[in-house]
Amino acid sequence: RDVLLQKCKVTGEIGNDGDFKQHFRMSKHEHPLKVKKAWQNPMQNHVWSKAEIEERMKDLPTHTPETLTDKAMHFLVKTLLYHTFNRITGFNPTNPTAKSCEWRLIILESVAG
Repeated sequence: RDVLLQKCKVTGEIGNDGDFKQHFRMSKHEHPLKVKKAWQNPMQNHVWSKAEIEERMKDLPTHTPETLTDKAMHFLVKTLLYHTFNRITGFNPTNPTAKSCEWRLIILESVAG
């Protein structure tokens, strides 16, 4: 039986018809665009342990209001707006439900977007 030789449309190589039907990574041929190395993500996300999380949570930076205006705005945002928004959306910071998180995100994204 005769083997039909063909020319690859990308590389111009002459070969058996079956040579060009598999993915270039699985073939003996080089990458059609002459790429030497496959790309790898240079940034890997760190997987935090429970101990690392607890350690970082101990020393969270907080703003301490100094002037009367700072204190008034801090009270307005932290006490009135935050707790009112939580009550409206049904959000419980210690044990939030999926539904309350959905409402919270929908409202926040509607205002932001």
